[in-house]
Amino acid sequence: MNQKMQDLIYSKDWSSTPVGAREHWPPMLTTMVELMLHSKFPMFLFWGSELTCFYNDAFKPSLGVNGKHPSILGSRGSEGWSEIWEIIKPLIDQALSGEAIWREDLLVPFYRNGRIEDIYWTFSYSPIPDVDRKVCGVLVICHETTEKVLNTQRLEKSENKFRDIVYQAPIGIVIFRGPKFIVEMANETYLELIDKHEETVLNKPFFEILPEIESTIGPLLMQVMESGVPYYGKEFKVNLLRRGIIEERYFNFVYHPLREHNGAISGVIAVASEVTDQIADKFKIQESEKKFKDLVMMSPIPMTIFKGEDFVVEVANKVMFEKIWRKNPDDVVGKKILEVFPELNDQKYPALLRRVYTTGIIHNEKEAPALVHGDDGIKMFYLDFEYTPLHDVSGNVWGIMITVNDVTEKVEARKRIEESQQRLNIVIDASELGIWEVNFVNQEISYSDRYLQILGYQERVSLTHAEILKHIHPDDMPVREAAYKRALATGILHYEARLIWNDGTTHWMEGKGKVFFDDQHAPIRMVGTLRDITEQKQQEAIQKSFTAELERQVFERTRELEFKNRDLEKMNAELQSFAYVSSHDLQEPLRKIQTFASRIKEKENLSERGQDYFNRMQDAANRMKNLIQDLLAYSRTSKVEPEFEEVSLSLIVEEVRNDFQESLVENNIIIEFGHLPVVRIIPLQFRQVMYNLISNGIKFSKKDRTSKIAITATPHIPGALLKDKFLAPDHFYTHIIVADNGIGFDNKYKDKIFEVFQRLHGRHEYSGTGVGLAIVKKIVENHNGFIEAESMLGEGATFNIYLPE
Repeated sequence: MNQKMQDLIYSKDWSSTPVGAREHWPPMLTTMVELMLHSKFPMFLFWGSELTCFYNDAFKPSLGVNGKHPSILGSRGSEGWSEIWEIIKPLIDQALSGEAIWREDLLVPFYRNGRIEDIYWTFSYSPIPDVDRKVCGVLVICHETTEKVLNTQRLEKSENKFRDIVYQAPIGIVIFRGPKFIVEMANETYLELIDKHEETVLNKPFFEILPEIESTIGPLLMQVMESGVPYYGKEFKVNLLRRGIIEERYFNFVYHPLREHNGAISGVIAVASEVTDQIADKFKIQESEKKFKDLVMMSPIPMTIFKGEDFVVEVANKVMFEKIWRKNPDDVVGKKILEVFPELNDQKYPALLRRVYTTGIIHNEKEAPALVHGDDGIKMFYLDFEYTPLHDVSGNVWGIMITVNDVTEKVEARKRIEESQQRLNIVIDASELGIWEVNFVNQEISYSDRYLQILGYQERVSLTHAEILKHIHPDDMPVREAAYKRALATGILHYEARLIWNDGTTHWMEGKGKVFFDDQHAPIRMVGTLRDITEQKQQEAIQKSFTAELERQVFERTRELEFKNRDLEKMNAELQSFAYVSSHDLQEPLRKIQTFASRIKEKENLSERGQDYFNRMQDAANRMKNLIQDLLAYSRTSKVEPEFEEVSLSLIVEEVRNDFQESLVENNIIIEFGHLPVVRIIPLQFRQVMYNLISNGIKFSKKDRTSKIAITATPHIPGALLKDKFLAPDHFYTHIIVADNGIGFDNKYKDKIFEVFQRLHGRHEYSGTGVGLAIVKKIVENHNGFIEAESMLGEGATFNIYLPE
């Protein structure tokens, strides 16, 4: 409750309590209650013969949550503190006798927070005399010290634990105090290192015990005391008197400053271990390493040695530098291999090196891919390699020897053979597959919905391994068991078997999978696919009966194609004859019709209807003439021998724009183009392309505003980036864009507009023969290029041309 104690005391009905109504309280009780309520220090008051309970706001938290507050207010002391009355009643009696009491960190457990808690207190019990000097109450002024006591206990426990650890430590530990480095503590291991007994060392200056090392060790200890910075000694040589002889010994040690609560440095803790024997072994190893390195340098295959867990290049032979690394030795030797070749960090080799260095187990692989960035650029290798751990005399790994055999040429040759097989596998994998996975560690199995469908289930169900096996046809169980046995040996699962559905029908399935192993080559899981091949099996039977018929039809189709090829050659010859007739015989009558129609119209007195008939006749003749000329142009595009030239595209566009100058002004059209690249084209034909596209833009421009035709070009674009099935990914292309903001067309006609005689508008709306864009497409194809269109009604049209470079 958050209500103030003053409010609680003033509002409480005291008439039923031992002290009676508040207006009848003695003056001393009123004074003590007021004093207590205005104090910020925790206070509790026992009053009268029944020791009635009062307390202030500062004491209230000590009663806890869901504890004695506020029920204890006004209660008898023996009732309110029943659980500790045996502890505090003697103290109260002592105070009632007139003797003040003081206790520090006394354990007084009582009920709070829903349970009996162990609580420590520092408190005083003071007698309260009335006007007649008779003690009528006891004032308790207290302070809870539970946290302080518990912290002290924890500290003592921690210090004792620390001392136990020090004395039991397998390495030497000693603690020095003060500027004279008085030995406060030294464990048995340290005493053995310096060949001393504890009673001759404790509480004595260190350099009185070992004067022979003061000149070398003294400055180091003083440096740590003054700077507060730890000192780490590695393979530190010390001339030490042991067993009466000055010996040259080597130590690894740490001197660490000891700080007090105020941050002042009061001493140094030293942790030391002797490594004299290791140093001797090290010298032997160095000699052995030299001989080993000589063998590496003379090897005819690439070899190198990495030292330490950072894999510093210790040595590498000439073949490694020239064939694999392609770097100068000065740029590699003595440096971390992963810093010299950072591209390796994104490959598997750092993890493999760390595993070999950590486990000490040889690792080898065949045909492993590796990207290595030498001075001549990055290069892909396929390597047979082996990582061999190198051990010191203690059996610890100090380095790794790497031997490499470059098998790149062999692998690439085999991969070319495998590509055709991979393409076949893609087709096979495109079939509908059920996915499954078995965990060999916990025997769990998971599967996809398609997997269940292949087993005959239309809804999701949970199946055990045994329930799945019931669907295998009994006659095919040996096939399955043999396949799984092979898979555990080879890592690959593949078999076919019949399935029996719950409705009794029989179906065929094909199972494939891959086994994954741990480092000990124990299988841990298998992932695979299930494919329904029932229809395939049925078709195989049917297909055999139709093989002969198919062969017969192929033979007949071949003969039919031969006849059609002959007909096509004949049609081409007739088309050439038609082109000749079109250019001479058909155009000559048209010219006469146009000539005589013009004379009659000009000289004869024709009626208005007659004039209209002659106008229609002349329009029809003009359309016929334009159609013949377009057909001739279309037929000639594939007959002209290509004469490619390097030509500025800007020059061609400028010429075409000049041809249309009057039409552009008349239709309020602007042609925009900047600096366009030089392209390799047939100039006359490509001028026709730009002419037809610009003519198209003029014809279909919007008449109610200024129209714009924009021409841009971007050279040297890799075909792989364009991602179009008509473009070769290993070629470069120039991308030409002709875009207008005219009336546009529905994008569903983007292919139809390039067909001969295809029009999206009536000839009365827009003139034309429907051949212009077909000519454009044919010319672009003559350039081994590709053209496509895109548009939206009312938003203009864009033509994209891709020309190979």
